[in-house]
Amino acid sequence: MIKKHYKLISMVILSSLLVGCWDYEDINKKNIALSVGIDDKDGIIQLISQNAKLRSESSGKGEQTQITQDYQNVSQGKNFEETRGEHEYIVPQSNFTGAMRAVVFSKSYAEKGIEAYINRINFLSDLRKSLLIVICNEPVKDFLQTEIKNDISIAYAIEDTIKKLAKDGRTLFKTGQEVQAYIQNKDLGFVIPYVGIKDNAVEFQGLAVMKDSNMISVINKKEIDGFLFLMLKKPNMNKTVYSNGDEKKQYSFQAKLKKRKIKTSYKDKKVNIDVDLQINFSIKYQYKIEPLNKNKIRDLESEATQMIYKEVIYAINKSQKEYKCDIFEFGKYFKANNPKDYRKINWNEEYPNANINVNINTHLTDVNLRSIE
Repeated sequence: MIKKHYKLISMVILSSLLVGCWDYEDINKKNIALSVGIDDKDGIIQLISQNAKLRSESSGKGEQTQITQDYQNVSQGKNFEETRGEHEYIVPQSNFTGAMRAVVFSKSYAEKGIEAYINRINFLSDLRKSLLIVICNEPVKDFLQTEIKNDISIAYAIEDTIKKLAKDGRTLFKTGQEVQAYIQNKDLGFVIPYVGIKDNAVEFQGLAVMKDSNMISVINKKEIDGFLFLMLKKPNMNKTVYSNGDEKKQYSFQAKLKKRKIKTSYKDKKVNIDVDLQINFSIKYQYKIEPLNKNKIRDLESEATQMIYKEVIYAINKSQKEYKCDIFEFGKYFKANNPKDYRKINWNEEYPNANINVNINTHLTDVNLRSIE
């Protein structure tokens, strides 16, 4: 009797494995969104979806589906529900959002606040919480319809560009879930990658500075290094240092953060933050070959230290005087070190006037196989 029951159970399990999904729909019948852009036009929300055009091809191994190009759907309304409703009226297939690479906000929309759509991402089950969030310099419609030459689609170009730079220690990769957490923490500011188009390619142009959920400024990529030394776990910078200030004696070097240590205290009703950065740098090559000796090495370490110190101080001054918000998350350290004092103060009011001391130690680890006299 027991054996019969086992046979019956086995047959049921086997039959369930052999049967396909009851609601299966061919991929060609789906509207595959690759990215979505959000813009603001005179108080009206404009939603631009970038979708994949698919083509089926037969090969020796069977039928294959591939992306041939993409196209836009543009809809608008007073709110996201109205905008979404208009979108559904013009799209003949059911939506598939599993292939989405990024959410792109226009500068004008971001300046008014991105919280509403970030909440949409995190509360709707059909949108991935790990979607990359970026802000673009151009109107979203123009940005997304650019014919990209360096990737299969602008959606992939956005994600691939930011992902590569983040892996190399040159920027941050922020997801919808992370951005929502920052917005909910009213004591901290944060940054989002800021992108644009250059020569029909997606270009990383810097970091958008966000306070609450509003964009308040942009950190240009040319002045970003000092900020990254305070934000990233493993920033990696390529720089040029001049020996004793002589522009004819240039050295190319690579700087990597070895350790970052932050201490905080509250004395005489004043917030104090001590930042200690230990940075290793290696000489890649000299513009003009000359002998290296211990004195020269000390001079180069000193030059590198001063350069990085100026960049870090510049970043801190910007955050305190211009942005007036803690984009470096110093507040987390202060809260952990001084929980009672943190509850008594308003961090947003205290941070712009905090005493922030920076100490930088650089160490030359590699001279690229050059001998030292």
